[in-house]
Amino acid sequence: MDILRFITCGSVDDGKSTLIGRLLYDSDSVSLDVLAMLEKRRATTGGDVDLALLTDGLKAEREQGITIDVAHKYFTTPRRKFIITDAPGHVQYTRNMVTGASNADLAIVLVDARQGVVEQTRRHTLLASLLGIRHFVLAVNKLDLAGYDETVFQQIVADYQLIAEQLKLDHVVAIPLSALHGDNVVRRSKHIAWYGGPSLLEHLESVPVPAEANPYEPRFQVQYVIRPQTEELPDYRG
Repeated sequence: MDILRFITCGSVDDGKSTLIGRLLYDSDSVSLDVLAMLEKRRATTGGDVDLALLTDGLKAEREQGITIDVAHKYFTTPRRKFIITDAPGHVQYTRNMVTGASNADLAIVLVDARQGVVEQTRRHTLLASLLGIRHFVLAVNKLDLAGYDETVFQQIVADYQLIAEQLKLDHVVAIPLSALHGDNVVRRSKHIAWYGGPSLLEHLESVPVPAEANPYEPRFQVQYVIRPQTEELPDYRG
């Protein structure tokens, strides 16, 4: 069974952690003990299950409601295995996003339907393309807060297409969804009847996976710490 490695990226509060949580939750990929923890927390705080807790593991992340470090999650469907990288959206944590994208085959670029394409959308798309990612999903999230309006979706798609043309991205698929309510994430949504394409998971299961790198090809070390700690160079670090 092949493996697809993908990263979620985009601006802060576009719903990246919630989207991953929804993917895991609706595909029955959450362990029973974690489900019990989520239900216990929901009973204490009230409201719906906080799906972002499935990826936000640091105490500071849970307290602030943001993603800081890169988190990896794994799940399997009958068709494919997946390795998910949840990357932070804040500008000051862009370096962490680069770390996560360095091993990804596909990038899911989330856009808040109310905000549209913003600076961080462009930045993360550029960085992902520079790191060799060729398959992109434009996930127009929180469409429920825009009344599931097709016009809103099409305008964001048109705006992002300009970025894709500038970066010469040949494989971009746009999907309207609501991670919070599960619309078009694992199963297709009855609220978005005007959309005839696949759900996010259906697309992830069908996108071509690049062949593994040839282990015999030469590699060039691009980062290496040299610290001889000899008598002549006791404090040298290069």
